Amino acid sequence: MCGRFANDIPIDELVEYYSAVADGDIPAPSWNIAPTARITTVLDGRDGVRHAAAAYWNLIPSWSATARLDYPTHNARVESVFQKRSYALSARTQRCIIPACGCYEWDAHQKPHYFSNPDGKPLSLGGLYTWWRAQRGDPWMLTATILTRESTGNAATVHNRMPVLIADELRDEWVKPTNRWSTHYSGDCQRRCNSIFRFAFMDR
Repeated sequence: MCGRFANDIPIDELVEYYSAVADGDIPAPSWNIAPTARITTVLDGRDGVRHAAAAYWNLIPSWSATARLDYPTHNARVESVFQKRSYALSARTQRCIIPACGCYEWDAHQKPHYFSNPDGKPLSLGGLYTWWRAQRGDPWMLTATILTRESTGNAATVHNRMPVLIADELRDEWVKPTNRWSTHYSGDCQRRCNSIFRFAFMDR
């Protein structure tokens, strides 16, 4: 899973790294980002521009009448997003990147571990997003979730789930809204995910 992460990347470096335009008030750098906090997301807008924008870290489905859900949505299992009403639409066309400098996870003995990229580059966490508002006339709110998958490598020694990572050379493909996923997480889709998602966690 991913219940805490860090992002200390200065906004000017972040927008340059992702070739994005900063929208509004981007969250300040933090080493302790928790669910329901404001987080930075990177996504392609309908205007054809790549945006770095603040989002609420707990995805609220666009069809929900309330922001108070009966279940947490800060993480979504990549294996089942097409079977979950809360995530299916976003998985098809509303994918984003959530920049991080590292993620935290706790083992069975409640010992914290910090995972980061060995080469020091930002981690591009795979995410989904929605635009939500309580009723017509209210301002739209950007909300997001971090995708998780079965752990591999060092991460598997700490926890059975880890965030999905998007390789640098596949960022454009991931955030492009016209790249539609299959409506079923079939064997072919599983193989496609394995080819897209690269993992480079290091325990410090």
